[in-house]
Amino acid sequence: MFNVVATIVLLLLFRHFWQRDRRQLRNGFLLFGAVWFGISAIIEITSVLFPPVGVVWFLSILLLPVTAVVFVGFLLFNGVVMVRREGRSLGNLLSFLTGLILLALPVAGVLLTLTLQPVLVGIAVFLFLTSVYLAVFFVVFIGYAYFYDRASRNLAAANIVILGSGLLNGEVPPLLRRRLDRALQVWKAPQNDERPLLIPSGGQGPDEPRPEGVAMAEYLLSKGVPEQLIAVEDQARNTHENVKLSQRIIVERGKPGPTVIVTSNYHGLRAALIAREVGISAEVAGAHTATYFLPSAILREFIAILVCRSKINVIALAGFVFASLMVTLIFAAVQ
Repeated sequence: MFNVVATIVLLLLFRHFWQRDRRQLRNGFLLFGAVWFGISAIIEITSVLFPPVGVVWFLSILLLPVTAVVFVGFLLFNGVVMVRREGRSLGNLLSFLTGLILLALPVAGVLLTLTLQPVLVGIAVFLFLTSVYLAVFFVVFIGYAYFYDRASRNLAAANIVILGSGLLNGEVPPLLRRRLDRALQVWKAPQNDERPLLIPSGGQGPDEPRPEGVAMAEYLLSKGVPEQLIAVEDQARNTHENVKLSQRIIVERGKPGPTVIVTSNYHGLRAALIAREVGISAEVAGAHTATYFLPSAILREFIAILVCRSKINVIALAGFVFASLMVTLIFAAVQ
């Protein structure tokens, strides 16, 4: 009964905060909790009404370690693919390194526990709690990012901001082209009034012969967008500046109505969070990303969000340290 009540309460809270502002990570935690208790309720009810189903659920739980091993293998394989296709760099090695860490943590935890040394057992507890925390945070992030992206399929816009992602030899590469094509889909969608203003946003990096915004504008012109409906932003160096500087253009040249920010689907949730931090009322539409590129890209976004939410992470880690010290003291006293 508790699982059913918890599911209903969390769903109502999610609906309330979703309607207030979809660009909040707490919505993801509420949705995660609702799904967790909802699944628990289904397992509980079906196991009581149909006892044989309980065996199936139990066997499904036993398959979780196998799923974890498959996931680690996928990350290692994807890391190799990324290096072969994109070159050797820390960003491209991210999925491979994550796979190694996930492989090493359980082994380290078991070995530390088997020593029966209080301090080492305490360290094992800290590693376990931290791993569970990061795993839950990651599931919440990736689940809500997917949910937010699917809920942002059909957005009306008066102004469309397209975030840059780097040029290749001064030209628009495939990743950025997908963002521009997604922006064109939003631009061509039926509008209540005239066509939206398109704002390609991106400055000139140290390895780029010209600003990204300029190259993006050329691409939009080649697709038939009238020049008067393009306002180039060519100074931004990161997503925060993309949003801030584009907002200035909207104030000067934009049209009344909603703003849509277009970026890659893996970057959509963080872009929405940044827009909320900056104080801009805008939703985000995500563009398709090559499948092989997604794991490393998602991991980079996850790390970036962890950094942005450093306060809550420090509080959580402090709690884990305290719990580990308690276990160390108790274990030493028992010995």
